[in-house]
Amino acid sequence: MLRIYPVAWAVVQTENSDNWLWFVQRLKADLVLGDGSRFVLISDGSKGLISAVKAELPNAEHRRCVKHIVDNLKKKHKNKDFLKPMVWNLAWAYNKTQYKAELQNLKDYNMSLYDDVMKKEPKTWSLAYYRLGSLCEDVDNNATESFNATILAARAKAVVPMLETIRRQAMVRIAKRNKKSERRAEKFTKYVVKMLESEKEDAEKCITTPCTHGVFEVSLYRCSYDVNTTRMTCTCGKWQITGIPCEHAYGAMIDAGLDVENYVSEFFSTSIWRMTYNDSINTVRGPRFWMNGTYRLIVEAPEPILPGRKKKKNKKKFPRFKGKHESPKKKKQTETLGRGGGRTIHCSKCGEAGHNAAGCKIHPKKKIKKTGETIEQVNVFSV
Repeated sequence: MLRIYPVAWAVVQTENSDNWLWFVQRLKADLVLGDGSRFVLISDGSKGLISAVKAELPNAEHRRCVKHIVDNLKKKHKNKDFLKPMVWNLAWAYNKTQYKAELQNLKDYNMSLYDDVMKKEPKTWSLAYYRLGSLCEDVDNNATESFNATILAARAKAVVPMLETIRRQAMVRIAKRNKKSERRAEKFTKYVVKMLESEKEDAEKCITTPCTHGVFEVSLYRCSYDVNTTRMTCTCGKWQITGIPCEHAYGAMIDAGLDVENYVSEFFSTSIWRMTYNDSINTVRGPRFWMNGTYRLIVEAPEPILPGRKKKKNKKKFPRFKGKHESPKKKKQTETLGRGGGRTIHCSKCGEAGHNAAGCKIHPKKKIKKTGETIEQVNVFSV
């Protein structure tokens, strides 16, 4: 495990297909990734990123993060005590036989959960279907989440100070790893040592039957495996995927008197570790040195159009004021008689509906002034 080596990061307004495509295109050009056939990517289920990788790096092995898959399944299936281990056991299946057995266990436990897991395409995140050669057994992108956690304070700053803070943090990270690798005297990294220590107990329990040309039949817990030390393979699949001998191969080496470190991939050697962190991010001079003839003022980008149905504004909180030359629109009111309504009133003068005699415009009231008093004269029509 060589830990994190930050390669590239970007600032965008929103995480959409266009921005992911732009980022993958820049990454592809700068790192000369070609069609991606020699590379492995691990990410969540972002549709924009998935489509961008398919378009620009069609032959890359794009793995899905199991942690994100488990979190999404928890939203629908509430029994978390069984859900989490069952999905993770499926992800950590090193061979297709173990994969089928874990899938059957999931099917027997809950058919609804099984159907939802199959929709997540488990072959894209199970070790049993990983390509051989990368020597990377990661099934999640926790390394990326760890990096994101370290830049929370930086993300609260303005764009330029934020980018400068992240750059300096990456420089410090690489410098620390460089010092650790220089102090390491052992042949391999601590990751290899810890893995072999965890396997040693089972390795000592193995029953080994030697064959010719470095081949052994190894039995552990009533199950037999074929170990080939010449080809560096075991039928359990773990050695080929990780590049580190599994407990069955380790057991065969103990019985045969072989040094297990001679069968660990050079990928995990201390020399490769030192080489990885030998070069760091270049230093950058202060803002006073940035000004030149091509300098332009950075302005705020327009607000992006968010996907989905647009929300209607609350008319009470956000009233609409009519324009100067816009004609007013009156609401039609229908007066009714009686409590609670029910009958439409009619005018006793003209017979039209919707108003009474007092509000009739065809036969309005006549006002007669007499000694300071107003006398209302109402014309009565017989119907």
